[in-house]
Amino acid sequence: MPWYRYRDIFVTPERIDAGARFWHRHADLIARVASAHDVDPSIIVAILGIETRFGRRTGDYRVLDALATLAFAYPPRSAFFAGQLEQFLLMSREDGKDVLQARGSYAGAMGAPQFIPSSFRAYAVDEDGDGRRDIWNDWADVLGSIANYFQRHGWRRGQPVAARAGRARETGAAPIDATERFRLDATIAELSSQGYVFASALPGSAAAAAFALQRDPRDSEYWIGFHNFEVITRYNRSIKYALAAYQLSRAIATAYQATSQEAAP
Repeated sequence: MPWYRYRDIFVTPERIDAGARFWHRHADLIARVASAHDVDPSIIVAILGIETRFGRRTGDYRVLDALATLAFAYPPRSAFFAGQLEQFLLMSREDGKDVLQARGSYAGAMGAPQFIPSSFRAYAVDEDGDGRRDIWNDWADVLGSIANYFQRHGWRRGQPVAARAGRARETGAAPIDATERFRLDATIAELSSQGYVFASALPGSAAAAAFALQRDPRDSEYWIGFHNFEVITRYNRSIKYALAAYQLSRAIATAYQATSQEAAP
């Protein structure tokens, strides 16, 4: 799917408004979780919005059935899903969960953050200290688990994620295509020397990468991704996913701040 269509699925007025309203409802909890894990609150909210529309669409497939089907009846990725089935059984034993009760997506992704079982075991947290890691119903655990995932992958709070770029001349390596895996393969100084024009307060030695996306059926747009952009791709390897998450995070933050000012006396 080209970027201009992909973006329109996720960065919508409805999802932005829902994100701002969700943030207002859980403002104190979001602030505590973001501070505890040193992660920007807007990216926590945006990931939740993209994955499950703020917990409204978490999937109704029995996780055991989904993973067993993919492990034994889908040869192209049977090894991966067999591994996830094992992780699910271990997770269930460790956390005392009934293997027949857990629900998720058709691919076995679970709860509001849509963690696969290996991610649950590695990154889900009992944020409120009640003795359970509940990413289905407990907002403290949901938000804390997303924040922990980003913290553990090196999120740098307050640092830029990406910048829109122009290109005065085309020299050096071609930008990363949207179908490729994102990698920080250059520095800000190197990209500037290749003709990319963009704004950044980071030093010239900071790692960065240029990528191109289809703006419309006839044209492309350039972006520069920084360290935090690469961190988002750890949640989902798609460049389009990462940029949609970033743009949604900025739009939700703007809407949240605007509605906060409107509500102020």
